[in-house]
Amino acid sequence: MAPRSRAQGRRGRPAAPFPLLLTATAATTAILMGLGSGPQPATAAAATRAPPTVRGVAPELAARYAPQKDGTWACLDGSRVLASFARVNDDFCDCPDGSDEPGTAACPSSSGSFYCANRGDEPKRLSSSFVDDGVCDCCDGTDEPAGKCANRCLESSDAKREALLKRAADYREALARRAAAAAAAEEKKKDVAARGGELERELEHARAEVVAAEKAHVEAEAAAAKEREEQAAAAKAKDEADGKAAAAEAAAATPAEAAAAAATDADVAATAGETDEERGRRIAAQWTTDPGAAAAAAGKTRRQEQQQRKPAKPSSAGLLARLRGAVGKALGSEPANDAAAKPAAASADWTPEEEEDDPFAGSDAALDHTPPQPAAEAAAAANPQQAAAAAAASALDAARDRLRELERERALRERQARYDYGSDDAWLPLAGECAEALGGHFTYRLCLFDEAHQVDGAGGETSLGVWQGLEVVEEAGAGSAGAAGAGGSGAAAGAAAGAAASASTSASPPPTKSLVAVFSGGDPCQGGPRRSLRARVVCGASLEASNASEPETCVYAATLRAPQACTREELEALERAAARLEEERARLAQEIAADEAARLAAADGAAAAAGGAAAPSPAAHDEL
Repeated sequence: MAPRSRAQGRRGRPAAPFPLLLTATAATTAILMGLGSGPQPATAAAATRAPPTVRGVAPELAARYAPQKDGTWACLDGSRVLASFARVNDDFCDCPDGSDEPGTAACPSSSGSFYCANRGDEPKRLSSSFVDDGVCDCCDGTDEPAGKCANRCLESSDAKREALLKRAADYREALARRAAAAAAAEEKKKDVAARGGELERELEHARAEVVAAEKAHVEAEAAAAKEREEQAAAAKAKDEADGKAAAAEAAAATPAEAAAAAATDADVAATAGETDEERGRRIAAQWTTDPGAAAAAAGKTRRQEQQQRKPAKPSSAGLLARLRGAVGKALGSEPANDAAAKPAAASADWTPEEEEDDPFAGSDAALDHTPPQPAAEAAAAANPQQAAAAAAASALDAARDRLRELERERALRERQARYDYGSDDAWLPLAGECAEALGGHFTYRLCLFDEAHQVDGAGGETSLGVWQGLEVVEEAGAGSAGAAGAGGSGAAAGAAAGAAASASTSASPPPTKSLVAVFSGGDPCQGGPRRSLRARVVCGASLEASNASEPETCVYAATLRAPQACTREELEALERAAARLEEERARLAQEIAADEAARLAAADGAAAAAGGAAAPSPAAHDEL
């Protein structure tokens, strides 16, 4: 693809009738470069003089935006030398890196960059595509033509100053809480000492309870074993007696009775697979005088009938109703009650034994019966010694759990006695206090001077480590005032950073010291190390946890806020930053007003110079 001619204009579009004409005069050159001054003398020396400012250039690059002695200028990446410094900010992209157009939108956004000074606020860099697009992106308005955007930097500075003042007030409150914690440390020490003696007494009592529970459990188990042996012996004796009785009964039976018993056994086996309907029909046939229905029961003895009725005993109110319905249908009417339902012909021969086998006997009681005894209570009543052994085992487990709990408390107190709680022991009241934070599908519980856990949705806990102490680490960045503070607000942190940027144009502030709470030696990972957690500790009004995550496998991170992390030095840094903003506001207001007046004057001068200049030909333009 053939290179574009400069006559095509910006971004490769056909050039308009020279909206931004270039001449060799120094006045026009200065105007098109966005200088903050009026027309310059039309001399050769003026053309080679470095301008006071170049639109869109960052302060650290200002020295490189000056013409060579011969009037040429080199792209910042060294890829090309332009014939004239006048080609800088001429609204045409000559350099591959876009460095010749820091103050226009001529170069692609991937290479061009515009710098907003934003005096009174934070400096800002924009893509060149946002320059002169009709939107005020810089608070000082320099990304748009003069007069287009009002300077809003002081308004932003005021908001930051208010945020700094509020944050300083939060710091003062947090420091007051820290002082209260330090004062409470003495009482905490007394409580710890008193609890130590009480704990030893409770441990001694718990050990005695475990010994007594173990003895009771052994005795109860022996009694239960004896009870089981006695029950087994009684069951065996009963089985033997039943066998003997059955043998004697069989020996005393007449041949007819033996045959009837065999027939009954055969009938019982034949009716074992009956359905409810079939069983109802069979029983109904036993109650009716209808010849067809009675034929089914012909030739059967009373004993056979009794045996046939036994399997038909209703097991529920529903079966009872179906049987009654079958009888009523066979008789042609529903029996009014159990007494009326009994066959009249057999009433004279009705016996208590038949009453027991009657499927309808006691039906009212079956419908309104007392609930059976619970299985656990029944088992305990039948096996009292075994129930006592189970109770003794539960008591032993409870005694052992209590002893383990007390021993863990003593071990924790022994560890905590070795920890460093600060020069004034302000951290001591937080010993054992916990804070929770959400991270993904888990809840992270961080207990200071104790242990950290990851808790899943079902309540299962995974140890992330035991407390190792507080480490002091250095962090590069925004200085004390820029650290996360009492409110934990990102806006407040930005306000402090902005104050530092506005108050000084020197190099980056020195590294700051931060606290990190360290937990290690947690549950092992599958095929990996034991879990560990490091929590950055910052100033806060109360104990809180946030930002829980797992940046590496089985290595966890979080943020803790606590009044104990607040320092007087950080508060003083905030107060100094706020005071500097207050002092500089009046001066900046005057300077910003002067800058705006100069920009407007330069714009007016540019318009006047452009109106009186002759339009060069494209060929002359290319020769520049």
